[in-house]
Amino acid sequence: SISRFGRNAREVLEYVRKLKDLGVAVQFDKEGIYTLTLGDEMLLNTFAAIAEEESVAISQNVRFSIKKKMEDGTYVNGCVPYGFRLVDGVMTPYEDEAIIVRTLFKYYLEGYSTGELARWLEAEGVLTKTGNNNWNIRIISLMLANEKYVGDSLYHKKFREETVPFKSRINYGEMEQIYYPYTHQGIVDRETFDKVQELLNKRRESFARNRADVPKVYPLSKKIRCAECGSLIRRRIVNGCISWGCTTHIGDRT
Repeated sequence: SISRFGRNAREVLEYVRKLKDLGVAVQFDKEGIYTLTLGDEMLLNTFAAIAEEESVAISQNVRFSIKKKMEDGTYVNGCVPYGFRLVDGVMTPYEDEAIIVRTLFKYYLEGYSTGELARWLEAEGVLTKTGNNNWNIRIISLMLANEKYVGDSLYHKKFREETVPFKSRINYGEMEQIYYPYTHQGIVDRETFDKVQELLNKRRESFARNRADVPKVYPLSKKIRCAECGSLIRRRIVNGCISWGCTTHIGDRT
């Protein structure tokens, strides 16, 4: 089926032509198209366009259903945070990991930095949800700021584009977010959670003030984003020349 071969008409034609240049044919049994036959490319283009529109329609229906569940506070993502498990479709604390989460919040309020917490987890041999022992500052920071640990849910942290190939992007305000309290049983009490959020904000502000290399604000600062991942494009100077690069892919060499 053409709809299983590619996500959009352009992609289907691109790869079919590449294969054709190599003398490789593709047989689409559902549509009865054989790509080495003269004239079949026109049919292929038509069917591919129809398949693309069908995919968009299905995506819109699924998106509408998910949005309604978010507004009702009943939507549950299949990928739940560390410390939780899905039990009959409900996000439920997993006590073996919930103890670790509570300890992280407790130690952070006692003065531990996110780096020290990451090193503590590795020293204790605590495994991540993926089964490895690689903890870092970013993971710890995201955990400490995750509202799900107090029993609430913030929806639309990420979103998918409405057109094929439906790329997933971090929501920087392009889509309205929905905050719904008391959607599930929490792991951390609200008083502790609120204190941690205050401390996180204070440390961020203090870090920003004390940095000697705080970047200057330029006319394009925080106004352009990467077309691939949506991250901010940052100004830098390389060998005396000014250039702009994605903060996520800035180290890529390809």
